[in-house]
Amino acid sequence: MLTWKLSCPHCGGPNKVAAARHCLACEFCGAGLWVQLPLGYPTLVAAARVKRREAVFAWDRHLKTHDQPLSQSQRRVILAYLPFWRVSGLVAMREEIRYVLPVHEVDTGDGFGSADTHGPGYREERRPGEWSVRPREITIPAFPDSGGGLDSLGVRVETVPLGGWHEAKAPEDAWRVAPTVGRDEALRRFDAATCATMEFEKGRESPEHFLITPQLALVYWPVWQLGDDRDDTARGVEIDAVNGRIIRETDGIAQPSDCPAGVEGEIPELLPHRCPECGCDLPVDPRQVVFLCGNCRALTAHTSCGARTTVRAECAEGHELTKDTWYPFWCFEGASQVLVP
Repeated sequence: MLTWKLSCPHCGGPNKVAAARHCLACEFCGAGLWVQLPLGYPTLVAAARVKRREAVFAWDRHLKTHDQPLSQSQRRVILAYLPFWRVSGLVAMREEIRYVLPVHEVDTGDGFGSADTHGPGYREERRPGEWSVRPREITIPAFPDSGGGLDSLGVRVETVPLGGWHEAKAPEDAWRVAPTVGRDEALRRFDAATCATMEFEKGRESPEHFLITPQLALVYWPVWQLGDDRDDTARGVEIDAVNGRIIRETDGIAQPSDCPAGVEGEIPELLPHRCPECGCDLPVDPRQVVFLCGNCRALTAHTSCGARTTVRAECAEGHELTKDTWYPFWCFEGASQVLVP
């Protein structure tokens, strides 16, 4: 699950926030907090843990291991933040049932018949089965193919807390590569990768599937790019600025003017968990999205993006409002356990 590193508005302490949580207590001061998400998609940044000098040492160790001359003092060093789309959601896929039947019992009129032979007088027939739902998430580069050596972030986004630019403390001379792959293209690539994976697992082409409630986030990942000239030959290397591992060797490094710069999207924010009507603290329960104020009895509900709406208490059938408070809820037909304020 994607985690974020956000600062508490009361004490400034960093809190690790999971993507599915809307309410939490500060790990340092204990104040109630709620997560405000952007309406579109959040932009998150991984802080660079490897310093400039450490990146130079890592390159020299790599060169020495491969019996190459060490880097020159006039080397070029750039810290580039590369954008990645993180797409997650539920994938519904229709299973396929295979039958082995005698030839005279095979019905190929529905288009699911197969020409596979299972011995004399027998053939295989395939028919659609039940739907299965499973979670899936991938990271897709949002920059040109030649812009970096990372094809995917893998589990990095699950193990490293992400935050905003001010929390990542990015150097002023760091280069922020602007995304050139849009949201729609990211979803298309997600669908293509999902289809290819299911074809490999199920052994059939183009399985019937669709994506449920996709969630996108733009993640900027820091990469050190180092280069110099040795014997009139340009050489370079890319190093992961989070774990210090060598990504790949390059023929020099790209100049910042060769890549578009800029930052898109918004950053999640932690706000005080208080009643919008009277300002009193609301109860903290990460399992709930509806909270009752103990002072004015107003009901506050969180939406999926963290926005809040308030429902005022109303008297029922003209009765005076005493200790019993009545609130209106919508109940979905056929799902009596699902109530919406």
